Amino acid sequence: MSHYVTADLHGCYDAFINLLQKIDFQPEDTLYVIGDVVDRGAEGIRLLQHIKKTPNIILLLGNREVMMRDALTSGDNELWFYNGGMITFHRFSRLSLEEQTEIKAYLKELPLFLDVTVGDRQFRLIHGCPMADENDVENSVWGRPDPANVFFTDKTVIVGHTPTMCYGDDCHILHGKNIIDVDCGYVYRGLLGCLRLEDMREYYIS
Repeated sequence: MSHYVTADLHGCYDAFINLLQKIDFQPEDTLYVIGDVVDRGAEGIRLLQHIKKTPNIILLLGNREVMMRDALTSGDNELWFYNGGMITFHRFSRLSLEEQTEIKAYLKELPLFLDVTVGDRQFRLIHGCPMADENDVENSVWGRPDPANVFFTDKTVIVGHTPTMCYGDDCHILHGKNIIDVDCGYVYRGLLGCLRLEDMREYYIS
């Protein structure tokens, strides 16, 4: 039984399936996807549906899911469309009313962060940046942490959202002082990164 973390799939369904094959993902394993499944790529809805029906894949809120959830709830698409949500909205519009209702309900159930213990290590999984106010949704999904910061003394933070190339990395998983960034910028022609929590083994899809 293994625990894996990835993030920022951005509608890249085929790469995700290739990743599952590469890690030899089994029913007894758990995969945490730290947000931003939708937008940019064309298959965000397909990814949402795949993850939703797979009990051992757990999705957390990213800024993309928050914008989608809020737009579908309020009917105000301006922010979502401004940030590239139109491709996801068009795919969503093609679904049956039943499928649309299921996805909206699923988005409302997604956690903002998770605390996970694997072996003798504790992790805080969150898309953007851990906040003192754990109900601060905006900064939790949009914030960009400094990898040199220490956010907790008893757990390691694992994030997505900010491609590691933005920190000067070469598109591989970034290990900071108290933070690990697994967004390797696949949608920007980087890599799709995945981390196994038991031994910190890294996997990549190019």
